[in-house]
Amino acid sequence: MAREFFEAIAKQIRYPAASSKANKVAKAYVFFSVDDLGKIANVSVLNAANVDALFTEEINRVLTALPPLSQSYAGNYVLPVQFQLEGEHKLIAPLEENSAFVKFVKDKSLLGEVVVVGFTKS
Repeated sequence: MAREFFEAIAKQIRYPAASSKANKVAKAYVFFSVDDLGKIANVSVLNAANVDALFTEEINRVLTALPPLSQSYAGNYVLPVQFQLEGEHKLIAPLEENSAFVKFVKDKSLLGEVVVVGFTKS
């Protein structure tokens, strides 16, 4: 996937304030398709049961608002998006999914991970 894809995500994605206040973290595995015109479609979080709804909403907002990609990227992808919190002298990172799920995901067109960092006072 083009560097511009990851740069566009980095510019747009935000840690949901309510999730940060509640000290919520997650690692979402996001499935999406790129159609023949380069438009992103069919965005869904594969491990939605373990991902706060506010994170899912933020991921959907960002991916569906991206400009079309090159038609050469047509296909299906999985994008890991990690939401982690940093505080005074500590890092709160999500736990990894079970090994069977991770193996299932790695058999897909897995992209590089996007890390979104929020900040907490606690």
